[in-house]
Amino acid sequence: MLGFLKLFFMKAHELMPGKAISFFVVLVVLIYLSSSVAAAKGYRQCEYTDINHERVIEKNCIMFGPDKQNAVISREAIISKEVIAKAFYDSDGLSSLQTGGKFYYFNKSGKTVRVITYDNGPDYFVEGLARTIKNGRIGFFDKSLNIVIKPQYDFAFPIKNGISIVCNGCRVVREGEYSQVQGGKWGAINKKGEVVHNINTSRKELESRLEKR
Repeated sequence: MLGFLKLFFMKAHELMPGKAISFFVVLVVLIYLSSSVAAAKGYRQCEYTDINHERVIEKNCIMFGPDKQNAVISREAIISKEVIAKAFYDSDGLSSLQTGGKFYYFNKSGKTVRVITYDNGPDYFVEGLARTIKNGRIGFFDKSLNIVIKPQYDFAFPIKNGISIVCNGCRVVREGEYSQVQGGKWGAINKKGEVVHNINTSRKELESRLEKR
């Protein structure tokens, strides 16, 4: 782009007098700068861990819209190529970032999935699955960032022995430093999303049933 501008200004100087070219140069530069700012404007700031295991704050990190030239398009969001190149990835090829109080997992191809917040960070993978959230509903995804169980529950506990306890109509209530899930109808699903205990009972009754298994 800069090489093109230099050549453009040289040609314009040959065709236009001094004062006119000065005004014209300023005008073109302003247009160029404003377009550059507009291109970055859609990106939001994020925080992530780089290859040196240091926490980094990146201003132009993630956006939610099409921008094929400056970022890699993924399922949930668009992460800048700079962040993808500099991020630290675990043995499963995954990294995570935080933006606006929300966490996302992403891989080297730029594919991302929003993940629920757990213990002040992104949810852990348990038995190969972690929890995602969309429109206030919780589901599960695998380490390839594929949705395995679509978000459809008001709350879901991590997988344990192949089962997740889930509820609808329940709500998370903050109690000091901890949270409790109260009310609603409870049941259980397996790792395929199949209902193994109908979601129609109290939490206490469900836990009693599971203890008797």
